[in-house]
Amino acid sequence: MTMDIYLTGETLYAPLDEGTSVGYADVYFDGVWVQTVELVTSFPVDRSGWLYFWYTVAQVLFTEATLIVLGLFVIVAGVLWLVALHHRKKHPIRDDADLDSLK
Repeated sequence: MTMDIYLTGETLYAPLDEGTSVGYADVYFDGVWVQTVELVTSFPVDRSGWLYFWYTVAQVLFTEATLIVLGLFVIVAGVLWLVALHHRKKHPIRDDADLDSLK
């Protein structure tokens, strides 16, 4: 006996009540189709607070707008860092010994 299982969606999200339809299965015996059966939850499925938190964080962080803002931030920070390096080369920091020799 073999089965081909088809879920109603690509992903299932909790919470799910007992008896919720989640798809169907085609049952085969010796390669011959026997029956199609509905797949239902046999008990309620609660949502994990911890997994839901990380799912929400991922949904916010990986939106197109967030990635654009993060990309712009990295570009601006890189430009500011290069400007600071260039400024340091033109105007090196002098210590007190260098200042005493100027008097």
